[in-house]
Order: sequence, then C-alpha cells, then structure tokens
Amino acid sequence: MTKKSDKYTEERQALVDQLIDILNLDLQRSFILYELDHNPEKQEEIMALIPEIKKYYSHGLIGGIKDQDKHKRPWLSIIKHLLRDYYNIISSEYLHQINEEGTKLKTRRYYLNETLINNL
Repeated sequence: MTKKSDKYTEERQALVDQLIDILNLDLQRSFILYELDHNPEKQEEIMALIPEIKKYYSHGLIGGIKDQDKHKRPWLSIIKHLLRDYYNIISSEYLHQINEEGTKLKTRRYYLNETLINNL
C-alpha cells in the first residue's frame, strides 16, 4: 500500500502553501502566538483545512484533529504537524507590544527555517 506522503506530494505541498498564506508570515518568516490567539478568523481558516488534511495525511497522530477538545490550541497542533516536514520550527520567548501605551506581554514567536531536505 502506498503511503499518503508519497501518493499526495503535490496536494500536501498545496496545503502547506495555503497554511503559510493564512499565517501571513513576517519578514523573518515567523508568526506570533498572541496574534493567532486573538484572531479567530485565522483559527477558523486553519480548522477549515481539516477535511483536506484528512484526505492527504495520516491524521491519527495530529492531536488538533484527533482530540480537538483536549487541546487548548488545536490549530497550533495542525500548524506544527503540517509544517514539520518542510520547516524547522523554532520557538522563542517574545515580548509582544499589545497597545500604543507600550504594554508588553510575554508570548511565543515561531520561526520557520527551511529544512535541508527541501534545499536539495
């Protein structure tokens, strides 16, 4: 039996590209967790990809699909799972300015670095 990763290479790449478009990465190829937490439209767009993900991925190990109710951020689980074959995902603590007065909040920033496999 052919693995989904071999059978649906183009479809999986299209899903990853679609996810990258939803995330709207900054110039450092990163996104900020606080901004995603406070953007239900983006969260809904990511969750709307689930039917396609089920078609092209073995989704039993994707916690955001399998156990949505048990995850605080099922959409983050989906992001990490879909992007892990294409990018090294590095997270770091980040002080995010949330208003004009300069109030800052500690959150996470995720950087996407292309893996060596994609550069071959």
